[in-house]
Amino acid sequence: MELSQTIRRILRKVYRSSILLCGIAAVVAAPGCVTQEESDDNPVMNVSSQIGAEGGVVEITDPSSAIYGAKVYIPPNALSGEETITVTLGDIPQGLPAGYKAVGGCINFMPDGTAFDNPVMMYLPYVDTNNDGIVDGRAVTENRVGVLYFNETTGQWEEMDLYATEEDNNRAVVESEHFSTYLTYIDPVDAQPYDTGVAPVQTGDETALFSTGDCYVDDSYNGECVYYFLTVTRRETGLVAVMDRNATYTTNGYPAIISEGYDSATFDATSAFARVLSSGDASSWEWEAEFVKEHTYLMDYVVEDDPLTTTTSATSDTDTDNIYCQISAEDTNMVRITWQINLDEQIVYPTHPQGGGHMLVVRFRAYYP
Repeated sequence: MELSQTIRRILRKVYRSSILLCGIAAVVAAPGCVTQEESDDNPVMNVSSQIGAEGGVVEITDPSSAIYGAKVYIPPNALSGEETITVTLGDIPQGLPAGYKAVGGCINFMPDGTAFDNPVMMYLPYVDTNNDGIVDGRAVTENRVGVLYFNETTGQWEEMDLYATEEDNNRAVVESEHFSTYLTYIDPVDAQPYDTGVAPVQTGDETALFSTGDCYVDDSYNGECVYYFLTVTRRETGLVAVMDRNATYTTNGYPAIISEGYDSATFDATSAFARVLSSGDASSWEWEAEFVKEHTYLMDYVVEDDPLTTTTSATSDTDTDNIYCQISAEDTNMVRITWQINLDEQIVYPTHPQGGGHMLVVRFRAYYP
């Protein structure tokens, strides 16, 4: 059941005002399934606490947990006696139905099958690491996130009525009278790629979306492949990387994330480009990139094209090598553009709003083979 934004805001005020704060118990590791990579830096966690008739909260509060933010609020008189309540990352009991994509971990609220005299509130996290309101890698806005629970009687996943969405905390909220396995999901049909350019009029065979040699941009039906541009500049807050149809000194393009070593920028290709999303796999595309020499200004470097096609050497006016860029898909969603220098040392803050500082510009495109 979809709620209007106005109703959601009212409901949020109601349930937030009723939450009873309580202590959080110790945390231990547990196996499970998650949508993000599990490692020592992202441990799987669970939390348990004794809850009685007075009610309480059990929540995963460790930011490194794969299900950080998972929580259950048990109101007063929901339990007749004391019970050990656990929130944990669990194994997925069965694959999701066709058309459903998980966007958070499989969360077990335990003891399994526990029934309550009053409904409890469950908080299910979804993945939006950059808090841009778009589910990571899915090109779906967070207000389209739903919740499924596994019905052990029927052996099927079932949709829950959504109580609210906590957009600030990246959590979907549902009400339930029993414990089971829950997870957040989206329907890929809701995807709306956030390409910053204005789509031109399409011409030619518009059904040949992935013909050999076709580009991912909207005006490639007529065989004219158009580049996109990655521009890196410095602002008061640090280096900024954006993508757009043009090399730009503004910051209103589609954002890319600069690495800690300032030697690469990564962007979500499935969120940025409709055709990559439709194909389902950014790594199935052939990516190519090169520096835009006429727009790239760095402190002590001369920028050349791809060394595979250009013969270059260190220039006479610097004691450094020329630089090159490379592009490749990191996984089904993310694409990385790399170079061989530390841009933090090469790009200075602009002397006036229209430019005057240093910048790096890379043009790139992709073919579907």
